[in-house]
Amino acid sequence: MKKIIQTFKNYHPCKPLAMLFLFLPFIAGEVIFRILDNDFWFLISLGRQIVSKGIPWIEPLTLHQGLSFVAQQWLTDVIFYSIYRSIGQIGMILLLMVATALITYLLYRLTMLVSERKLYLSIFITVITLFLLLLSYIRTRPQIFDFILFLLELLALESYLRTKEKKYLFLLPILSILLINLHCSSWFLLFCFFLPYLIDACQFHLGPIKSEGAPKLPLFISGIAMLLGGLINPYHIKAITYLLTSYGNPVVNKIVGEMHPMFQSGPYCTIVFLLSVCLLGYTYWKHFDKIKVRYLLLQLGTIVLATSNVKGYSFFLVGGVFPFAYYFKDAFSTYQDQYLYTKDFYFKYGLLVCCLFFFPTLISSLLPQSYFDSINTRKIWAYLEANTNKKDVILYTDYDTGSFYEWHQYRVYLDARAEVFLKANNQKEDILYEYDALQTGRLNPQDFLNRYAFTHLIVHQKNQNLFLYLKKNKDYRMVLKEKAKTNKKLTYYLFEKVSSS
Repeated sequence: MKKIIQTFKNYHPCKPLAMLFLFLPFIAGEVIFRILDNDFWFLISLGRQIVSKGIPWIEPLTLHQGLSFVAQQWLTDVIFYSIYRSIGQIGMILLLMVATALITYLLYRLTMLVSERKLYLSIFITVITLFLLLLSYIRTRPQIFDFILFLLELLALESYLRTKEKKYLFLLPILSILLINLHCSSWFLLFCFFLPYLIDACQFHLGPIKSEGAPKLPLFISGIAMLLGGLINPYHIKAITYLLTSYGNPVVNKIVGEMHPMFQSGPYCTIVFLLSVCLLGYTYWKHFDKIKVRYLLLQLGTIVLATSNVKGYSFFLVGGVFPFAYYFKDAFSTYQDQYLYTKDFYFKYGLLVCCLFFFPTLISSLLPQSYFDSINTRKIWAYLEANTNKKDVILYTDYDTGSFYEWHQYRVYLDARAEVFLKANNQKEDILYEYDALQTGRLNPQDFLNRYAFTHLIVHQKNQNLFLYLKKNKDYRMVLKEKAKTNKKLTYYLFEKVSSS
């Protein structure tokens, strides 16, 4: 191990060649960029609704009537819909590529600042962080904007504490206004990242922990401006409080995969999380004498978020990994450019960069679109399109299938916006509780069907309560079944109500 570490320390390519490592995540992301996330369909459905009819205050996509509604990512919806309507899926691929490039650049700038321009360390941390983000989190979802805005905030705060120049703080209220409109449920996290810097600006000394110390008034003013900026959105205070009424609910935590605890989400998540905790423990044991308050608070806070659920780990990657650049900076030398670059070098370098982009893109584009399709019920959808008038269809869908049918303008029972179906948000009824009771056998299927006049139902065999009832019920007939593309063990069945005539 020592020999490997020493070899790594002695590996000092010129800066242009070292920068090539930053392209590695893009190569890995070529396949990921082409997959449209399941949530994408309700996002663009809402975007279409907003563009055509304005900001909705009543839930507009499902068969339920009169549900109070907050489009918590309305600006993201409009952006996604506008791009998809104009350019199609290639537009979404380009958006993900641009977002990934921005995240890469901001992470690199942040680690270079914290490590005091230790080039190789900064590139290493940036690449590792990007790979982990790409595996699970960089998708066609509003969180791609979250990561960019959080990194901009951290870069501004870090620059302020190091230089004491107020100009960096002018960015913070703008970030607040953007985030409350792009993804209001993430807005409070701006303050989670802001607070460690405010505390570090105060003067105190506790054992080996010594604060940085900086003028606090500009930070307080910026914090107030960020709070006021949060009110600049169509829903005002409702958008700010949306997080409080949407998360922490036990049924939401049970149904939504990204709300599951890390240790219940498979070996990959568990291993990555445990490695992060071990690295954190080793860092503070090894560098106990150089602890910085803001980094300690950022890492402890984001590791708590990571412990709570799978989604929380992304915030550790954004706000808890870059401080390692500070603690390990003394093990790396400052980059000194002693190379002479010829025209031939730049030609070969440019050719190599083009190849790194061109060949993965070419291979990805040659693969059929069906290879990347994440829609589990495309045959069922085709049947409905060919054999029904969608205006007459009242469709039962579960949590995973509803969004795709909303985009095709069917009235559905449920989609993946779990928090929308809580009474705390819609001010009418706990539809999500009803859905959970149906799934677990606590609700009689006949009572459920009596309440809704479904003409068609899309059910998989794991929902045994409803599935077995429909198979035995002469009022419904099974017209089609389809193997799920993303899970070959799962089969979806389309049941159709038998006409009384």
